[in-house]
Amino acid sequence: MTVTAALPRPTIAIVNHDDLPTGGTKLSSKRLPSDIEIILMRPSEWAAVPCIDVQRDTTRHAARIEPHMREFLSPHREVQAARLPDGSMVKLNGHSRDLLWQEGRIPVPDTLLVTVHSVADMAHARRLYWAYDNASAVETPTDKVFGACRRLGMEFTSSYCKEMRFSAALAAISPKHLKEKDQRIEYWQEELKALDSLGVNRSTFINPVTSIFLLTMRKYGDGALVFWMTFSERGGVKDEAGYDAIEGLGAWLDARKKDGWGNGTSQKQIRNVVLGAFMAWHKNNGVRFVNPKALEKRALELTRFVKLHVFTQARDTAAEPDQ
Repeated sequence: MTVTAALPRPTIAIVNHDDLPTGGTKLSSKRLPSDIEIILMRPSEWAAVPCIDVQRDTTRHAARIEPHMREFLSPHREVQAARLPDGSMVKLNGHSRDLLWQEGRIPVPDTLLVTVHSVADMAHARRLYWAYDNASAVETPTDKVFGACRRLGMEFTSSYCKEMRFSAALAAISPKHLKEKDQRIEYWQEELKALDSLGVNRSTFINPVTSIFLLTMRKYGDGALVFWMTFSERGGVKDEAGYDAIEGLGAWLDARKKDGWGNGTSQKQIRNVVLGAFMAWHKNNGVRFVNPKALEKRALELTRFVKLHVFTQARDTAAEPDQ
């Protein structure tokens, strides 16, 4: 059942009723900067305004703010939008309130007070979005990554990618000139789609593993995918001859987890062992190691010979895996 609120209209002088492209009534522009106007909209009209393309996970955020919105306060009716040069508009905030209003989970005001900012382009609108969203909603790093994926039209299906578990891995391996999360997402989007398709779990694909997954997929494409599919399913070989590189890597990671990543095991060392295991498989996937420690030794030896240029093509100007 929809929750409604009998609320007075804002006491602001209406100077005309010009029809606006997305509906609403224009209010007085007196004392407002030339690039800002204030209009009245019904909640149904606001619902028709598209979300900005970097908007966070609205459903998750709506659940977080719902308890604080059940008692109506006048600021709840105030929202922000951007008007692009072609006259179209996008929401700058109020996305979660819109969802809660549509689902009848919080009191619905009869009108909204919409501040509309004229912007030069979508990049300008995004900057305003971040300004409003950071100030009012404490955007989390996960929210920002979700927004970047949304802008690129990337809809993940695996829980690992939906929860953006790859963020730290991207930061560790991305080219240094890519400072923003959305830039990194765009740079690695094809590899991230491959990661999502595997349906990996976070206990196996810890950050250093994911970093090397992305690098090897960029460099070797489908040639690397066989290794990672087998690794994610723990389908490596262990027989009387010993471990193959895939099973040896899995066993080595299991041992490190069991001892709580003790003995000074660093992210750098893990990346090197993972990369070395991949290179051992890539060079000769029939090789056997007597035990996981033997694989670790061989993996570290291999990474000493993996020169910087090996992944230059994969990451352009990026700093390469630790040697």
